[in-house]
Amino acid sequence: MQADTYSRHARTLLPLLMQHARPATPADRQAAAALRAWNFYASGDSAAAAMFAAWFHQLSPARSGDELGALALENYQSRFSYVTRFVVNTLVHNDSRWCDDQRTPARETCDDTITSALHAAVADLQRRMGGDMTRWRWDRIHHAAFPHSGFDTVAVLRPLFSRAVPNGGDWSTVNVGPVAADALYEQRSVPGYREIVDLSPANDSRFIDAVGESGHPLSPHYDDFLGDWQAVRYRPMRMERGEIERGAIGRLRLVRLGTPAR
Repeated sequence: MQADTYSRHARTLLPLLMQHARPATPADRQAAAALRAWNFYASGDSAAAAMFAAWFHQLSPARSGDELGALALENYQSRFSYVTRFVVNTLVHNDSRWCDDQRTPARETCDDTITSALHAAVADLQRRMGGDMTRWRWDRIHHAAFPHSGFDTVAVLRPLFSRAVPNGGDWSTVNVGPVAADALYEQRSVPGYREIVDLSPANDSRFIDAVGESGHPLSPHYDDFLGDWQAVRYRPMRMERGEIERGAIGRLRLVRLGTPAR
């Protein structure tokens, strides 16, 4: 369950978008065909998940960018549930007032706006992943980021202290993977700790913490949990003294200042 990437967001919104999309270029038609065949799982290897995420990101600028302006738009784009409800309401009622771009002399319909957003999304993904859509993957552009709180902003230190891994999911999946509107497709909000508690006498409880147990970047345990976190695998929770002793990698002894060491 904790690895579930089924997107209820896509299941709700995509059928409505497809009703209004009128793809005109070969690339847009190929993307639309992939989206029609999608099973709504935002797994890391899904090309359609990347297409839908890019399309969704383009909806707000295409539909309400003229009313909101650049500064308000950036903040609004990160409010995913609000954007989704607004888009659904606009399309269900075919409210062309919101679909029309007031910055142009023509009067755009909702079909025009949805189609132009799809075209912009495909063009963006082509710039990022090339023209061969069969090689596109959601996790090629969607990375879970673990920035160091002090040194991530220092470019020369970032590779030493910060970590990032390819990941799936979106804001609506159980294995949540929202993107940052100001750093497109980067996932900064992560499920940092997972746990399964076994209440039976077997006491087979499991956990995984993101990144690692050590805060020292030169320690082998600074990021040794990251692979298991990415794959949604777990480590056993040792609850018995004997099990703890057998699994110990060392001992830390705390001594009061001024007390002679023994």
